[in-house]
Amino acid sequence: MSNFLRRYGIWIISVAALTFVISKLNWAAFLAQLAKVSILDILLLVIIYLLGFFPRALRSKLMLPALSWQAAMGGVMIGYAANNILPARLGELVRAHIIGKVEGIRTSTTLSSIVFERMLDGFVIVILLFIGSTQLALPGWAEEARWTGLALFSVALIIFLISGFFRSFCLRFVPEGRLGTFIEGVLEGAAIGCRNVPALLSIVALSFAVWFMEAVMFRYGFAIFDLRLGYLEALFVLGVLNLGILIPNSPGNIGVFQYFTILALSVFEIDASHATAYSVVLHLCQYVSVTCIGLFYLSLFGVRSLTDLRKDV
Repeated sequence: MSNFLRRYGIWIISVAALTFVISKLNWAAFLAQLAKVSILDILLLVIIYLLGFFPRALRSKLMLPALSWQAAMGGVMIGYAANNILPARLGELVRAHIIGKVEGIRTSTTLSSIVFERMLDGFVIVILLFIGSTQLALPGWAEEARWTGLALFSVALIIFLISGFFRSFCLRFVPEGRLGTFIEGVLEGAAIGCRNVPALLSIVALSFAVWFMEAVMFRYGFAIFDLRLGYLEALFVLGVLNLGILIPNSPGNIGVFQYFTILALSVFEIDASHATAYSVVLHLCQYVSVTCIGLFYLSLFGVRSLTDLRKDV
């Protein structure tokens, strides 16, 4: 049973989410909403989304100064593309492997920096969720989600920062074996992010820039679908969605992306068909654009396919 769940659990979750979404659809209303979207709208959504990868790449370069700009941008794009195609969220491992191949930086060092990035991303997303919900009367599930998320990521970030500034001291208590190796990697990532206060503040600022840019995409999506919602609501939807897709699910978050977008928009009494059309368009813009660019960078770095790379990883 455990083997079955390990192998097929992520697909079961995504299929269940997708089934729920489809069961709530009024197909005529859904298609009518999709008809509102123009090619120009799609193009602008993609451009806004991709602009957010510049602060992502710059953040990566700040954490790993030896990284070239091409490898920083390519690594981030390839990581996202791999997460869209490969199971088990192998994108981070693929990104670290590619950077090691192209730049000669140790895979463990890159992975350590990525752990710090993800920790910051989670903390920033929760903060933005709080900002976005300041004027809202939230249902119980949303209140629980934001407070739980804030508690978890705050504790994790505080521990991470302390271990980064006092790495040498913390290393004394690291056990031997695989667990010890893993902890050493986490401590290395913390040390990379906490080399000095100005660098740390720049990394934090770039993390906010990443998600503010994505919130702009969500806000523009509201305008396309005539949803009378502003930037605060965009931050709320962004926060709920990105906390939701932390649940293990299929590559590309298919189904789960739609479910949590619909759930977030239900707070504003947006019907399921309207919300589904919104989520499908945003998801396609994100998925197709970053996957195509990530595959382009793969070929640029001399890798034939993600399948071949998966074997190495």
